[in-house]
Amino acid sequence: MSTTSMFKKRPVASGEVAAAIAQAATSPLISDPRDLSGGEPLSSHAVGAGKVGAIQDSALYIEGQTYEVPLGRIKSNPVNPKALYPHAVVDEMVNSLQEKGQLTAAKGYVEGEVVVLIEGETRFRGARAAGLPCLRIEIRPRPVDVQRLYEEARAANKDRKDGTALDDAIRWKELIERKIYANQAAIAKALKLGEDEVSRTMQLGVLPHRVVVALSEAPA
Repeated sequence: MSTTSMFKKRPVASGEVAAAIAQAATSPLISDPRDLSGGEPLSSHAVGAGKVGAIQDSALYIEGQTYEVPLGRIKSNPVNPKALYPHAVVDEMVNSLQEKGQLTAAKGYVEGEVVVLIEGETRFRGARAAGLPCLRIEIRPRPVDVQRLYEEARAANKDRKDGTALDDAIRWKELIERKIYANQAAIAKALKLGEDEVSRTMQLGVLPHRVVVALSEAPA
C-alpha cells in the first residue's frame, strides 16, 4: 500500500508568516479552546445598549425557581464580565463537579426557549467538559438592558472574588467599542469606580497576545 501523501506541500512566503503572526498577536484570548460551542460574539444577544431579547416562552421556567436545565438550552452571557477561562480553571471545575456535584446554582433568565446565563459560565464550561447533561440554574428576572446584565453579572463575580483586572480590561474595551457604554467615564460611573482606576486597568488591554496568555494562566 502506497504511503505517498495525497497532499502536496507548497512553500509559504515569509511575508505570509509574518502577517499571520502579527494578526495573532493582536487577538486577545477570550475563551477556553475547548469551548464546544465555538463561542459567541459580544453582540449575539445584544443590539447596542438596547433591550435584551424578548421572552417568547416564559412558561417553561418560573422566576425564583431553580431547574436542572439541559446544556443544549443554555446560552452564555453575551456580556460576560469574565473574558479569560484558562485550562486550569476549567479543569478544576470539572474535577469539582465530578467529585462533589454542583454546589451552587448558576443564575440566568429566560429568552424564548433557552436560558441565558447571568453568571455561572465556569460551571457551564465545566459541565460541558465533564459530559454532564444539565446545569442547575436559578431563574431570575430578565435585566432591563444590556448594561444592567453586565453590571449584575460583574457584581456576582466580585462577590465571589472571581475575575481579574485583565478580564475587566478586555471586556471594557469591547463594551465601549459596541457602544454599550459611551466611554471610560461612563463605565467608572456605572461601576462606582474612579476614572483613573478604569483608565489604568484598560491599559492592560493593549498587551501582546503572548503576555495575555501568560497572565491568564497565572492571574496572581
